[in-house]
Amino acid sequence: MLSTSLYEWVDLGLPSGLKWAAWNVGATKPEERGLYFAWGETQGYTGITDDKQFTWSDYEFSIDGSESNFSKYNSTDKLKELETSDDAASATQSTCRMPTKADFEELIANTTSAWTNNYNGSGVSGVILTSTKEGYTDKSIFVLAAGGCGYGSLY
Repeated sequence: MLSTSLYEWVDLGLPSGLKWAAWNVGATKPEERGLYFAWGETQGYTGITDDKQFTWSDYEFSIDGSESNFSKYNSTDKLKELETSDDAASATQSTCRMPTKADFEELIANTTSAWTNNYNGSGVSGVILTSTKEGYTDKSIFVLAAGGCGYGSLY
């Protein structure tokens, strides 16, 4: 049977029932970086490009290129979680969404973490988060140390 999902889902037995994707948006396996996104933007990039330097001047919601004057996700609208229209995961697959702060807090509270410099023999570094919930202790996700983009640099 063919799957229409872009992702594999991992059930870690979290109290909320939330399942985590096994890899990043734009990747096809856990050890691939995937794409970089600016907050609230659904266009992904493999890194710094001529079109996207990840600076305030090319940020979609910056009104004047400054870091304090935004048209959305600002002190007026008080939005702190992505709306579906601005969610990169939702843009790639409608049944997905980017995790919230609360999602990460739940994940951390219900898993153990172990750093690796050679995930599955790939030579890729990151953290393996393994469920501590009974019946799920054989389930884990890998969070790749993919770095980030900002101010014209990939770090």
